[in-house]
Amino acid sequence: MKKYLTPKYIASGVVGILLLTSGLFFMFGGATSSGSNSSLPSGIVPGPAGIVNGALVGTGQTAWVLTNTGTASNAQHLSVVTGKIDEIIPTSINATSIAVSSRNVIAVGAGTSTSGFVQFFNTVSKNSVGTVATAGPVTALCRVPNSNNLYAMISTPASKAIQILNPSTMSLLKYSLPLPSDAISFTASADGSSIVVLKSTGKVTYVATATGQVTQTFQVGADPIAVAVNPSGTRLYVLKGVKAENVAIIDASTEAVLRATAAPKNARSIAITSHGASIVNFVGTNSLGNIQSFSAN
Repeated sequence: MKKYLTPKYIASGVVGILLLTSGLFFMFGGATSSGSNSSLPSGIVPGPAGIVNGALVGTGQTAWVLTNTGTASNAQHLSVVTGKIDEIIPTSINATSIAVSSRNVIAVGAGTSTSGFVQFFNTVSKNSVGTVATAGPVTALCRVPNSNNLYAMISTPASKAIQILNPSTMSLLKYSLPLPSDAISFTASADGSSIVVLKSTGKVTYVATATGQVTQTFQVGADPIAVAVNPSGTRLYVLKGVKAENVAIIDASTEAVLRATAAPKNARSIAITSHGASIVNFVGTNSLGNIQSFSAN
């Protein structure tokens, strides 16, 4: 009896071949779900080579990505739907992170082994509109909820902390927030009351922004890379990977891992769309780059 390939399996095979030949095929290890196609991305668009960080704009139809190929670094604005790039702004070769500060302003964090700064760019003129020196190398940036201010994660051999930048005055607020020495990334809670800190030990710690006190700590799994939170603050999304890339979806109130979904190999950072329905993975190597979306539900 002859067996025929259905359109469903043909389509799945084509997707797999395209991803495999891109060198950025996503891994399934550690991902579980009741849906048969939940591990497949809902959207894949090409991106520039060397993506190291990304930030969604507005509802998530477009994004700013920071690229660094080792010889050049740029902030690039592109469509998350088509991958079309419409703006390119050269940045410091030491750039590490990017954030959207306001409608026409982006911020790029940078750092060497001994110093750091955040540079602001007007996205219309593509010119630098100011630079703020920080207490050390900037390793991550995040916009303060309901504000144009920014949180900058400063990492030195001696300590780690969050500094707050005011783009309007191009200055640092005097108040800073100490972080655990094993912090590797962070994001702000949806209501701004806490900093959600991702630690190299595979734990998440909530640090109250008003007092600096730790209010919650729980395990999220080994090999953490980046963390994001949905708009309502009810879910955390932790990108993990080395051998089996995945995103752990966590109930913020119960601390339970609800499930894990696949993530692309070489994913560098993640973001959640404003409606909370999609996980956007920013993927890059020195020679390749793309953006892949997965269901957040």
